[in-house]
Amino acid sequence: MRVRPERQVVTRLRFRVADLLPASDPLSVPLLRLMAANNDTRQCLKQVIRAMRGGRRPRNRAEAGILRGELLYLDRLLCGHLEEAARAFAGLWNESTARARLRQVAVLDEAGREALRLVEREFVQRQDGFRKTFLDPVRNDWAFHYWDKVYRRALKNARETGEILVPSSRGLGRYLVVDDLVANGVMEAAGKTPSDYNDKMKTAIELAGAIGRVVDGLLLGLMRERGHQVSRRNYVVTLERAIARGRQEAARRRGPAPPPANPS
Repeated sequence: MRVRPERQVVTRLRFRVADLLPASDPLSVPLLRLMAANNDTRQCLKQVIRAMRGGRRPRNRAEAGILRGELLYLDRLLCGHLEEAARAFAGLWNESTARARLRQVAVLDEAGREALRLVEREFVQRQDGFRKTFLDPVRNDWAFHYWDKVYRRALKNARETGEILVPSSRGLGRYLVVDDLVANGVMEAAGKTPSDYNDKMKTAIELAGAIGRVVDGLLLGLMRERGHQVSRRNYVVTLERAIARGRQEAARRRGPAPPPANPS
C-alpha cells in the first residue's frame, strides 16, 4: 500500500534563554548536553528510517553492500550519541543537588516515570551492563575514533577476502572490506550473533526514546516552575513518505492505544 506524506502540528516555543536555563541552576548545563544528544539521536533514527523505508530494495550485491554499510554507520552513530547522553545523565544523577532538582522539577506521566527508571537503571546503576559492554566500546572503537590498536586487532581477525566498490563517479564508492571489520567489531561487542546485535540495537532505540521523554518533562517543568513568558505558534510540517511509513509501522507494532483515564 502506498503511504502518503503525513502532516503534523508542531508548536514553536520562544523564551529568554537566561530565564529558562540560568547558569546558576545545576540543571542548566546537564540539560543542554542532554538536549544536544537528543537532537543527534533523533536525527540518526530518522536517517535509519529514510534508509530502510525511503526507496526500493537493493537490486544487486553492490547496492546491498552500500545500504548495509550506511545502516551500520547510522547504528554506530546512534550508539555514540546515546553514550554521550548517558554520560551527561550520569553526571547529573550522581550530583545530589542536580538530582534533587530533577526530581523536583520534572513533569512526568506514568510513561515518563518508567522512562526515568529505565534511564537511571541502564545509565547509572548497572556498572557492568549495557553501557560498558556495548555503548562504550561501539562509541570509542567504531563510531567516533579510528584507533590504530583497534584496526590492528581487527585486521588479525579479517576474512580471507575483502571487497571495495569502485564507482564511475567520485564519491559513490565504498570500502566494503572496512565495513566487514566494523561489523565484526560491533557484533563482538553485542555478543557475537546477529540476534544479539538486534537486541542491543532495540535497547539503544528504547533508551533514546526514554531519554527524550525525560528531557521533555524537565523542560515542561522548568517552564511551569518559573512562569516564564513563552510565545507559542503552531506550524504544520509535512513528514516525508519514509518517515510516515515508519511511524505507521511502529504504531501497528505497539497496538491500539489504551483508553483515556477516567477524570473522576
